[in-house]
Amino acid sequence: MKKLIQKFLAVITATPMLLIGSPAFIAQAASANPALNPADACSLDIALVLDKSGSIGGNEAEIKGAAKAVVNAFLPATDTELGVIFFDSTSAVVQPLTNNVTDLETAIDTLSAGGGTFWGPAIDDGRTMLEVGDRDDADHKDLMIMFSDGSPSDTGEAEADAAKTSASTMPIRILGVGIGTGAATSSFRTITNGGSSVVSPPDAFGIDTDIVMSDFATLEADLVALVNSLCDETIPEEDGGDDTVINKNSAYVKNVVSS
Repeated sequence: MKKLIQKFLAVITATPMLLIGSPAFIAQAASANPALNPADACSLDIALVLDKSGSIGGNEAEIKGAAKAVVNAFLPATDTELGVIFFDSTSAVVQPLTNNVTDLETAIDTLSAGGGTFWGPAIDDGRTMLEVGDRDDADHKDLMIMFSDGSPSDTGEAEADAAKTSASTMPIRILGVGIGTGAATSSFRTITNGGSSVVSPPDAFGIDTDIVMSDFATLEADLVALVNSLCDETIPEEDGGDDTVINKNSAYVKNVVSS
């Protein structure tokens, strides 16, 4: 018996990484967030995943305004399609992917706060939307934008990893949008790019931004700045001025507007 005990102790001493409490057992790094190329960023399939938990109450207008700002920043100027998902304790698709601005805004306007905060089911619905209901990924890369104002009751890590490593079509990039003081950067790191996540601010908005940390007052402006950093195909026309369009091949076409 003494020899058996000694043998057992020798085995577990030689393999400490298997012990509960060791870093390899308790620390799991998030899967890498798939990258976007600038050439892809004006023709995306995007799942807008919007938090409507009880803590959103009183700020529904800001959430709706920010989501509509994303829609209008992409449409109708680009070949992007967007869909809308709401979540609290459960999750529901309220608008499949479309380029119809009216349909998207109508869906967004139905948001009404109430319930808990569970990210996993919402991320799963976003993955299904972008795996099953989207266009050819060779031409239209997938992006999931996850809005939340608080830490979730679940981590959403397993569901996010399934999306980011999707082999059904192409991997899905996840962009986290944290709103207000209740949102924790650490929660969004878990579903985006772990400790390597690019957080804006303090970093500038860009194609590699993984997390946007904002508040209700500046959310709309921050997201418009983000979209402009991703895709800048058009320069808005000024009254009585020239209309300048930046094509996908980066050539400039200038139409002179005359009165």
